[in-house]
Amino acid sequence: MATMPIVNPMPPFDPDSDIGANIGPKWKIWMEDFEMYITANGITDKAKKRALLLYQAGARVREIFRQIPDNGDDKDYDKAVEKLNEYFEPQKHRLYEVYKFREARQDVSETLDQYYTRLRSLSTRCEFADPDFEIMVQIVLCGRSSRLRKQALRDPKLTLKDLLVLGRQCERSRQQAAEIEENTRNNQTGMNEDAVVDAVRNTPAEKTSQKWVCRNCGAEWHTTREYVQQRAKNAENVPN
Repeated sequence: MATMPIVNPMPPFDPDSDIGANIGPKWKIWMEDFEMYITANGITDKAKKRALLLYQAGARVREIFRQIPDNGDDKDYDKAVEKLNEYFEPQKHRLYEVYKFREARQDVSETLDQYYTRLRSLSTRCEFADPDFEIMVQIVLCGRSSRLRKQALRDPKLTLKDLLVLGRQCERSRQQAAEIEENTRNNQTGMNEDAVVDAVRNTPAEKTSQKWVCRNCGAEWHTTREYVQQRAKNAENVPN
């Protein structure tokens, strides 16, 4: 009895999904996933690996593969991989990938770590000699934190790791400060009504000609809390 696969089938590779994009890195990632897939399923036979490669890659890849000369026999898995790599790898557009990397700006709702992860992914297609430096430059130029920008310009020895640590600290301090300020505003709002009443009551009569009255009972203006307390006291004095 044949052994059933222990891993679900992979999605096919679509070379036409993003016209003009760099197909080479996408194919490389797909092949890495495929190698993990056949390893997890315990497939070692060359003929089975070749057949499964072409089947999982999808109809479009099989169509391309049929047009490739000298693609080996049905048992030659390595030749099939070699020919497909040769076909997809030259279709790189490094200039376009670098352009997409340079245009990547930090979104308003994006944390520094999320922005860094996105830049790291984009950089893999650019073939930078020093990806960390390029990512740091992009964060400094296109990130939202002016504090990070100033710190990077102030310290020429700052590394990407240092920049990320500082950025996380800035985000955490901003969040904590916003929470404190929000709580302070809420506490002040609760005292505003009493403060206004006290200010009106303490204003000399000759300095104001306007008479302030309560809109609930028509008497001298007092807070809503005082009005409710007086109503409760009056209710207690009403005979049953």
